[in-house]
Amino acid sequence: MNTSIRNLLLLLASTMTVMASATISPALPDMQKAFQHIENSEMLVKLVMTIPGLAIAFSAPLVGLLIDRWKKTHIIFIATLIYGVSGIAGYFFDHSLYAILISRALLGIAVAAIMVGCTTLISDYFNGAERGKYIGLQAAFGGFGGVLFLSLGGYLADFGWTIPFLIYASAFILLPGMMFFLNEPENRHTHNVLSQDQQQAVQTKNSKTLLYSCYIMATVEVFALYMVPLHYPFYIQEITELNSSITSSTQTGLSIAIMLLMMALVSSFYNFFQKMASYPLLHAIGLALLALGYALLSQVETQTQAILALCISGTGLGLMRPNLVIWLLTIIQPQHRGKILGTLTSFFFIGQFIAPVVTQPLIESMGYASTFEWISIFLLMISFMYFVTWRIQLYKNQPEKVVTES
Repeated sequence: MNTSIRNLLLLLASTMTVMASATISPALPDMQKAFQHIENSEMLVKLVMTIPGLAIAFSAPLVGLLIDRWKKTHIIFIATLIYGVSGIAGYFFDHSLYAILISRALLGIAVAAIMVGCTTLISDYFNGAERGKYIGLQAAFGGFGGVLFLSLGGYLADFGWTIPFLIYASAFILLPGMMFFLNEPENRHTHNVLSQDQQQAVQTKNSKTLLYSCYIMATVEVFALYMVPLHYPFYIQEITELNSSITSSTQTGLSIAIMLLMMALVSSFYNFFQKMASYPLLHAIGLALLALGYALLSQVETQTQAILALCISGTGLGLMRPNLVIWLLTIIQPQHRGKILGTLTSFFFIGQFIAPVVTQPLIESMGYASTFEWISIFLLMISFMYFVTWRIQLYKNQPEKVVTES
């Protein structure tokens, strides 16, 4: 078994989760124009990008339970096939917005299986620092994939809003290699068993609280992330129109891709940052950077200024994603990995789905700039809470623990 190819395929599969939604972001304005005759078309078109999140939120916990009981590889293979078919369906459903929404829901179920299955395989294949390094690379590849597919999606959207849907056919290219090189661990419950102290901590109130706080932060993180691909294409058009300049779909896609590139670069060095700071401090820093980026974004007057703000936001997101996953993976019991990762994935995509539902009314009442400003204040408040948690831990000089549900 060639483990190098196996590991690369797992990283490439991670790009499919970002591709699921962000790829069509640059095409949203043109899609909205195509369906402007439909009532509430702007909201419905934004749901085209985020409805996979709702499907993932509902299906990920069930997928996680199945992965704990069945072969992960078989579930991943079937999900990849469904991903490709449902992904390209949008190209053929240019006449029906509701048909596109249904196909996107099926895409979300496939993404849930791929995300949970691949991350659980990673936790089976790797241990200790090597696992932290690989989770960082997984997040990085997700970001790099976002750069590639967003840039390509923006370029293709200039030729027609349905063309970017064809990018999902790349799943058919990965599937044969995944079927040949991905192997099922012989005994999924023999590695990385918790120490006796960690097992005894399972029932403690603090451990449960920390576990649930990780779930909540997963929602907040993705909620904040998806504000950009959701609203930035419309926001930058508004800004450039005021300045009598023109922004193409290609330029918009590249701008969002730059943010994902920064996110990917920072995530790729997560193993280095992990050695320098604790989990709550890394999260506090990440949230503060994200808040700063959005605060600056609310004040920009040119696309160059907007790109700088997006780079700062991407840096914060790059710290947060691998930090949150490793925080859980380092201590959860092997037999519960699918369940916990499925639940975590569900909360990730609850954040994606509620992003337009929560922010669209704010935008309609006070505009894009003020919405980004208020969200930045909200993120800064959470950052302060994590900073306080870090200071309390230093004072008590107690090790951090996150544990699994029983």
